[in-house]
Amino acid sequence: LKSISMSTLKVNKLRDTSGSTDAITLDPNGGAVLAGVTTVTTVKAGAGVTITTDGIDAIGVAVTCANINGGQFSNRNIIVNGAMEVDQRNAGVATVTVANSSFFAADRNRFFNNNTGELVASLQRVEDAPVGFHYSNKVTITTPESTGGTPDADDRFSMQHRIEGHDINRLSLGTSDAKPFVISFYVKASIAGNYGLAVVNQSGSRSYCMLYAATTSWSRVVLKVPGDTSGTYGAGNTEALALKFGLYNGSSRAGPDQGIAGTGTWQSSSSPQGTTGQTQLGGTSSATWQITGLQLEAGTEATPFEFRNIADEVKRCSRYFQQYDGGSNTLFATGFTAGNDFYGGSTLPMGKMRTTPSITVTGTLSHLNYTHVAVSANASSITNQGSGDSSFVVRLQSTTNTTSNAGAYARLVNSNTNLEFRAEL
Repeated sequence: LKSISMSTLKVNKLRDTSGSTDAITLDPNGGAVLAGVTTVTTVKAGAGVTITTDGIDAIGVAVTCANINGGQFSNRNIIVNGAMEVDQRNAGVATVTVANSSFFAADRNRFFNNNTGELVASLQRVEDAPVGFHYSNKVTITTPESTGGTPDADDRFSMQHRIEGHDINRLSLGTSDAKPFVISFYVKASIAGNYGLAVVNQSGSRSYCMLYAATTSWSRVVLKVPGDTSGTYGAGNTEALALKFGLYNGSSRAGPDQGIAGTGTWQSSSSPQGTTGQTQLGGTSSATWQITGLQLEAGTEATPFEFRNIADEVKRCSRYFQQYDGGSNTLFATGFTAGNDFYGGSTLPMGKMRTTPSITVTGTLSHLNYTHVAVSANASSITNQGSGDSSFVVRLQSTTNTTSNAGAYARLVNSNTNLEFRAEL
């Protein structure tokens, strides 16, 4: 037989000898259409790019991403302190108790317990978290509600993260251009089940509620929310949107489940704090629930959690809360005396806040001391004399006689007493 050689094989289509349809169709411009191909393990795009099931390997070429969640690569996460790194109030050590009241564990994540009667829970930021994180907020039910897993209609116990208008303006909520957004977080609970999250506008008139699954091990939850084209959302430094994680909620404080795919409908509501059908953690003694890695971002797909430098995160938290930590001689104000009074002030320790803060002493009031050259007096009362969002003025009163019109300074003299400035939503 004589061998046949050729430099070019010219055909229009290729088909297997036993096939019934063409596998490859060639076009005059040099391209090829592959029929019935569902998986390609390796694709070469020029000399520098290889695409495999492991990703894209690009050598000497530029890789650009035109649009991932609106093209926002930094500052994607609207949530402040989502990794629970900052705990100014408790330093990650103290355990606080919530019984028909409200309190924070890690900054910006506030727990509300209202109308529940016997229900008492302890809160603490703990060093227990999924891989890549270090801290989480932990709730432990120390005294369950006597009705168990059947709350009264208006019972409500939830963790809430409230967001100001400046931070959600990018979503255009309440307009025809409203954008979808994604909420993601890591969670685990001692009672595996479906738990509720209510996304609510500042007036409580609009809500989107979802059930999500929590197990006894850490798992990541991704919840998609369509943009709300109705309702009113604040645009300034007041509350505009809140995430309310329901832990024990009655029927009038729970909204219908809209699913996790972002295909549900926003509801006109009466400020739900959970979701119908959720697991009622507050009905079981010693039950626990933990959360970390909380993120809210514009778009339809969840991206990996955005970690920020700790200095940046502390500064963000200080917009809402800051304090002078107690010590043996912590200076917090300078001023003058007038009879038994001291009038003085200073700039806020961490700078400008969201709005004019309230001033609160936690600990023992007499651990506030004002001193001038002749007399040292412990405070018996403190009055906020008016302050802006970056400074403060206080009046301290004492039962100790002092010299009027003397220059003086005020200090904290015990580590168990702090001077707090609150501008929370």
